[in-house]
Amino acid sequence: MNPERMGFDPEKEFINPWDLENKPNAEQGAERKGSVETSHRNMETMIGELAAMSRFEKVKNEVGEEVLKSRESGEEFSTKRLTSGSDPLARDVWNMMRDEFKDEADTLSWVRESIRQKLNNYDVVIAPDGQLASFSNTRYLELDKGEPKQAGKDTESILFVSYILTADNARGKGLATELYKDFYKDTLEKAKESGHAIKAIFGESVESVEPFLNKMGRKRLYFEDAEGNVREVPYKAPPCDYDDDTGEPLVDGAKEHIMIRLIDNAQEMDSGELMRMVKALYYQEYTASPEDYNNKNAWQRSKEVIDGYLAELESALFQAKDGRVFLMSATERKQKVKELNKEGKEIYEIEKTEEDKE
Repeated sequence: MNPERMGFDPEKEFINPWDLENKPNAEQGAERKGSVETSHRNMETMIGELAAMSRFEKVKNEVGEEVLKSRESGEEFSTKRLTSGSDPLARDVWNMMRDEFKDEADTLSWVRESIRQKLNNYDVVIAPDGQLASFSNTRYLELDKGEPKQAGKDTESILFVSYILTADNARGKGLATELYKDFYKDTLEKAKESGHAIKAIFGESVESVEPFLNKMGRKRLYFEDAEGNVREVPYKAPPCDYDDDTGEPLVDGAKEHIMIRLIDNAQEMDSGELMRMVKALYYQEYTASPEDYNNKNAWQRSKEVIDGYLAELESALFQAKDGRVFLMSATERKQKVKELNKEGKEIYEIEKTEEDKE
């Protein structure tokens, strides 16, 4: 596919649409309008990058259905979004999650419920033999949702990528890239419909997927402390399961690497902007509704737990020099280690406990 047909200009640089400090009000208004459009253009560029990487073409099969045909093997894969929790593929998705993540995987009942309520998008790729080949679980999150809108400030959103998994016998075929391309397109459509500026691609991750996510432009987050050492942002995924009567967590939160890509392609940001993203994720993805508990006090207690995780992260980020956090890929991190070692400094990574690793 010619990437230029999707608005992809490889010579065009990303534009930072949020640099509005010290601008006259009229100029700010014009630039804010442009910031939404600019974030959309940047997203179109990212979609074009993936289109240029694609190893498939879309064709009609024998029964007239649109499928992905591999340019290398000729294999044909079908794609769909799950819209019913009773779809047999919902269990297949859950089985793949459970095999990969064990106890950290979502429950089958939650997978079905989130599909039914259209909270999370489950996009699947089906192999020629009818088996699940790959899937993604994503969610479009509005920042500052439910809070008073600040005059003259755009509503912003992030895309949360919860899971993306491929069956062992389907890896290396480029299916995950196709899923990324599709949910990027979906995110762009939602942002255009809502008039939102897209801020970032955000997700929790394990060690093994870092190389792939680096190729997707996503990197881990770090900050420099007062002594000149570099520390990884100590993020924790909150508990997913609480007692219905008391609101006390039934499992502990887990230390995770957060890996993001800022849509303007910036490599650093204010720690307060990171907290906005985490808050949106915690409150929209991890916080249940009052009706999910047997009493109001239980729901309030569960919210206190979430707020405690937010406060813990915010406290850690107070150490960040100049209140800034920055992104590093695995390659950039190795180079940074060499530089710091010459100065007698270190990089402190998140240390997962054995419980976290299980």
